[in-house]
Amino acid sequence: MKKIIYILIGLMMVGNMIYGEEKYPPYPDVWGVELNWKDKSSLESRRMTAGGIYKMKDGDIGIPIFSENNDAIYTISFFTGKKLKKEDREYSTKESDYLEGKIEYGDENTRAFLSGYYIIKKNSIKEKIKILYLLDKTINTADGTFEYYCEYNDSLKTKKNRINVINIKSGDFIKCEDNSIIFCESDGNIILRFDENFNCNSDLIGKKIFIIKQSEYEKIENKLREKDILNDQTMNDEIYKYLISIRRK
Repeated sequence: MKKIIYILIGLMMVGNMIYGEEKYPPYPDVWGVELNWKDKSSLESRRMTAGGIYKMKDGDIGIPIFSENNDAIYTISFFTGKKLKKEDREYSTKESDYLEGKIEYGDENTRAFLSGYYIIKKNSIKEKIKILYLLDKTINTADGTFEYYCEYNDSLKTKKNRINVINIKSGDFIKCEDNSIIFCESDGNIILRFDENFNCNSDLIGKKIFIIKQSEYEKIENKLREKDILNDQTMNDEIYKYLISIRRK
């Protein structure tokens, strides 16, 4: 009986391939996408890429891509990376597909540049994690960039600031049919897929994207606080060193 079922599934898949119809699931082994970043020397230039995520009628995930002027220019498939034709952009997302409220967000210091974390369930146990993006090169900013973020940055008001790490702290989570979860960074260029225990098999993990426990971040923060040198610049520098030390070769 099992043999007959497998043969029927195989025939259906072949039929879909012949007629050019791809149906998901099963999903391809795709776990992460880093969209193009036009100007990597500017923090602001990131805000022109992904505009959310949507389920398509064929089970694929569509990602609308926006220009710098916030104009929707095309939609790409998460699983193939191809641009979708207008007639293929049939969304079928239900409100229940989004995991808003099921994956919580926390932030004890909303004005600190790298603050904020997600509360997720890993093997049924709640964990606080950060999703950090290690930049390809340092962004050198104008004087006083960090002044807005926190009062402990008073000493940085007249200094140029270096940014090496971005905390990805806003985005949409959407559930797939196999219980995997796709996360799309708001106004950013990172899309990740996690399994139901929040593991991600993307090659980006451990090289450009780091998922660390909030407790590791707090250890570094507390050391700087004890030395009375805590500010957004020292946090950037120390978190950067930490990520480099655990980076995959």
